[in-house]
Amino acid sequence: MYQSYVYKVTNKITNQFYYGSRTENIRKKRLPEEDLWKHYFTSSKKVKELISEYGIDSFDVEIVSRHDSYEDCFWEEQRLIKESKDRPNRLNKAWVDPDTGKKVLTTWNETEEERKLRIEKMSQNKKGRFNSNGHYGLKHTEETKKKIAAQKGWKHTDESKQKMRKPKGPMPEWQKEIYRQKAAQGWAKRREKYGENGRSK
Repeated sequence: MYQSYVYKVTNKITNQFYYGSRTENIRKKRLPEEDLWKHYFTSSKKVKELISEYGIDSFDVEIVSRHDSYEDCFWEEQRLIKESKDRPNRLNKAWVDPDTGKKVLTTWNETEEERKLRIEKMSQNKKGRFNSNGHYGLKHTEETKKKIAAQKGWKHTDESKQKMRKPKGPMPEWQKEIYRQKAAQGWAKRREKYGENGRSK
């Protein structure tokens, strides 16, 4: 039976580790041990940087748990990340707190003073330049203005119209995972507010 799984990879040279979860192996009909570190090498940029520097053989790879549902798999991953949040060699930068359903963002080996300086710098950089849409105060270059002007009056070709009329195929698995993750977070918030069944009385 194909199951989703939670894994842990640890670099034997730097001793840095990363927790992750995987469900795509089910669609590809691979058992966890057939998938991890043979076809899948995590989505972590930090892990991939370490692979580039030290090679794939520099890692210890462990399948921590297997799950029949994506939701169970996701929350087990988040629980493990939260448990290791105080360890400086953890590579996971963000997680969703299983107790509150809120996303938590951290940085690696950052002191409280460094964190305050980073936040202050970000605030200074945004002053007078951005609002909630992220583009307030920015202006188009002359080159961009010319490109926009050249596109006025542009129309779809007949071929493009035919393609748009065709029914869309099934939703890709990666997009389904995003929806599942959002749904899991939503239910966690509802359970926190209304109790175990997540429904208002």
